[in-house]
Amino acid sequence: MRELKADIQLAEHADANVLITGERAADPGDLARLLHSHGRRRAAPFATVRCAGLSSEAQMATELDRGAAEAHGGSLLIDDVDEIGLGAQETLLRFLDDRVLPGTEHPPRVVDVRVFATTTEPLFERVTAKAFLEDLFYRLNVIHITVRPLRGAREAIPSLVTHLVRHISLQYQMATPRIAPAAMDALRAYDPPGCTVEETFAGRPPYQREIYDALLSHLRDLGPVHADSVRVGVFLLSDRKFAEIRPMARALSVELFMPHPLVTERVMRSVPIGRGRTWHSIRLRAVEQVDDELLGWVGEAFDAATD
Repeated sequence: MRELKADIQLAEHADANVLITGERAADPGDLARLLHSHGRRRAAPFATVRCAGLSSEAQMATELDRGAAEAHGGSLLIDDVDEIGLGAQETLLRFLDDRVLPGTEHPPRVVDVRVFATTTEPLFERVTAKAFLEDLFYRLNVIHITVRPLRGAREAIPSLVTHLVRHISLQYQMATPRIAPAAMDALRAYDPPGCTVEETFAGRPPYQREIYDALLSHLRDLGPVHADSVRVGVFLLSDRKFAEIRPMARALSVELFMPHPLVTERVMRSVPIGRGRTWHSIRLRAVEQVDDELLGWVGEAFDAATD
């Protein structure tokens, strides 16, 4: 927690790009907004480019034109930067180099923005797997902050509880209650469930939950699996990840860790990740796409995780 505080203080007083790594339950985007509100650009706009589903240069260019123009003079959040494809990465890299809006080359329009980027996975692992541009990684990673979930920072729970109790007491103009040692011990020992399935799919198109339920039913037929309690849809077998279901803006992403590469138009991206396994990303937009072919691939990923 001290390291996080020191990183935040450094980022508040600087104007450099910041890469924030953290699980969705920890909401690294909230930290970016906090840093903006305490920085020298706090009186200027804050805008967000949501990267989920952006795979092409044209899609990224459109989003950057909108978001960066809106944030001119302030801060721009590149949310879920680990989601974008290599083509979109090239567009983002050019923008970071010259701050020129992609759709305004003739004549160019330069914007003044501070850039924050969030990722749910360590980006350097993607660089190693040739799935993320090394130059882009270093442009974003000028200041790096890792946000740990509370289950990994239980020593911070007492001070956090004390702060929240004082804040609420002041807000409601009441005396600050004393937290009994037994109650604090119980809070420190509590294992938070994180994001629930219901919270994950709330407000999303119904087909995304239907696809999730169909895949989960098949996975349970295969054998005992563990679904990560914080990032809903991350499935593991003996602590080895073999499948991941990730809700996105315009589709549901199914990521499979296969024992061999799949050569099919249904796969949007695939990257060798070592130990004879290949990571694949497949986009689904209807429950009818959960067919025998897809379920067969899920079964292969499951079997490979037992080896």
